[in-house]
Amino acid sequence: MQVSRSLHACQGVVLVVDASQGVQAQTVANYHAATACGVAVVPVVNKIDLPHADVERVRAQLNTLYGIEPSKVIPVSAKSGFGVSDVLDAIINRLPPPPPPTPGAPFKALLFDMWYDDYKVRRVALPRFQFSTDLHITRSIQGVICLVAVRDGAVKVGDSVTCASSRKSYSVKEVGVMVHGPHNCIFRAVLFRSAFFRNFCCPCERL
Repeated sequence: MQVSRSLHACQGVVLVVDASQGVQAQTVANYHAATACGVAVVPVVNKIDLPHADVERVRAQLNTLYGIEPSKVIPVSAKSGFGVSDVLDAIINRLPPPPPPTPGAPFKALLFDMWYDDYKVRRVALPRFQFSTDLHITRSIQGVICLVAVRDGAVKVGDSVTCASSRKSYSVKEVGVMVHGPHNCIFRAVLFRSAFFRNFCCPCERL
């Protein structure tokens, strides 16, 4: 399910095939899942530095099974870094941009990942009993982090969002942008709009 959601949230995939093992069962499953979602596919042959690597055999397999032109298959060695820049260029040149949003449409987003973050749990001091000065430290859950692909509209802190499947509504406590790197970071934002991957926090235990 998560693979299907991720495919619907993007415009293309990089199909990586082992140069020594060739097309495997997971290669077939992932290719058909990607084409069923209508996303573009960038074929890559990895581990070409291995002694038993056979790039031409893998290219022939991809051509026979899926009609992929051998010249479109990019040879890569993740170990040495060979071909990595070619993959990045192919992602830029071959994958289409996100579809434009509908003018004036309300906020709509695809939720494709979510997780609970202990650092989003806020400790609050409350009176232990009524008319008592003793303080009891309790935990107030601010919410989980929801990673979404925004399709239409915009959302900001304080807005109410409704899950289409459960029809439950939640108040958005925080919005931000996730930046991938050696350490995934989330930068807070005031408001975000469509055509980007964003995240927000809301006090939901289940959707």
